Amino acid sequence: MEVRIAEDGEILVHGPSVFHAYWNKQQETQEAFVNGWLKTGDIRRIDEDDFLYVTDRISRAP
Repeated sequence: MEVRIAEDGEILVHGPSVFHAYWNKQQETQEAFVNGWLKTGDIRRIDEDDFLYVTDRISRAP
């Protein structure tokens, strides 16, 4: 599993255990991924020892 932090602080994940698409939901799949990385909706904090903490959620509701 690879983890990357987006510019807005959202945690992105990529790897063999991450699903590739929502079944029969192309629009939702396009919104959930950026360049093959899953947007988790989680906001993070990283401490001085490089431990990652989930501190908030991004609301994607309209």
